[in-house]
Amino acid sequence: MFSTELMRPIHPHRKFNESGQATVELAVVLPFIVLLAAALIQCGLIVADQLTVWNAARSAARAAAISSDPQFDSQQAALKAVTLRPLQVTLAVIDEVVSARVVYIDHTDLPFIGLLFPNISLEATVTMPREIPAP
Repeated sequence: MFSTELMRPIHPHRKFNESGQATVELAVVLPFIVLLAAALIQCGLIVADQLTVWNAARSAARAAAISSDPQFDSQQAALKAVTLRPLQVTLAVIDEVVSARVVYIDHTDLPFIGLLFPNISLEATVTMPREIPAP
């Protein structure tokens, strides 16, 4: 809709040749927005897995603290507590203290994010006093 006078637009706030500008801007920016959203999702998954590893370490340390066979029971408790696999459970018993260390290698779950987030080693260590079971 133009007036006949020097082909000026009727709407002075619009300029010539801007009809597809918003579409082009969206097409340029949208991949970055999607990549940012995927990166945020992956960060959330990593945090959730770290919390799960802490829970497995706590369960392993608790089982070892009250067990007569701490090595076996800590491994079983960690595996029962969480669904992450494979878990590496290491137990140290020094005097009356047990320390359980759990390590899990977290793999990138989302496509195209693996370049930004390579496999991450998540680990947690929990120490508890040993409660010797009564004979």
